[in-house]
Amino acid sequence: MRVIKDGRRLPKTALQILATLGWAGLLYLCWVVGVDSWERSDFSLGAMQGVIPELDPFNERYRANPGLTLFHTVPGLLFAILGPLQFVGPIRRRLPVVHRFSGALFLLVGITSGIAAFVMTLRFPIWGAGQNTAISLVASVFMVYAFVVAFRHVRGRRFGLHREWMIRGFATGIAVAFFRVLLDDVLPRMGMDDFTTRWNTVVAVSFPVLLLCAELWIRATRPHRPSTAPATTEKEPAAPV
Repeated sequence: MRVIKDGRRLPKTALQILATLGWAGLLYLCWVVGVDSWERSDFSLGAMQGVIPELDPFNERYRANPGLTLFHTVPGLLFAILGPLQFVGPIRRRLPVVHRFSGALFLLVGITSGIAAFVMTLRFPIWGAGQNTAISLVASVFMVYAFVVAFRHVRGRRFGLHREWMIRGFATGIAVAFFRVLLDDVLPRMGMDDFTTRWNTVVAVSFPVLLLCAELWIRATRPHRPSTAPATTEKEPAAPV
């Protein structure tokens, strides 16, 4: 599926509209992740102190494993704060030291979040359909892989490829927020009242939808490369995101 046709990008106006809508949605999803991570971190600290009684089977997993939950939620909070900063063009161009420092921290946080998600998937009782475990494991592995590849490209000064893999890794992580919005806000309004059915649905669609959006944006904003130019001599692009 191609966004660019005949070697041309989308018109500038179309890119600006998509960028505005994308940033609005992105900031909302980061806010969802941030709030959820903060609340679950506070919940886990309370569970460690023994002030939270035994809960329903779904939430009992978090109460019974507060340390592992914190290992996931604290990086998640930093992920929501640092993630958008990596794609702000003026910061990248005018404050390169800030971009490099926050980017290094974000990579560490992203890889940690992916590892934590992988461990939680194995340690926590599976909820819903059996394939949910496989989907969650694949997503967490891909997230770690994307950030490791992004790190390798920036070390090799292949900034265009670094940007693309950062977007893929970020989209995988922020899909958790899209997951929450579908689960709690969208599907109930569509008449899907059974929680387990909603859970199975959002696990199946959240990661593919966010990764598809990321890939479309990558293709729409990918810099042109002359056919004779070597792939290892890319300069940092001035793309909108």
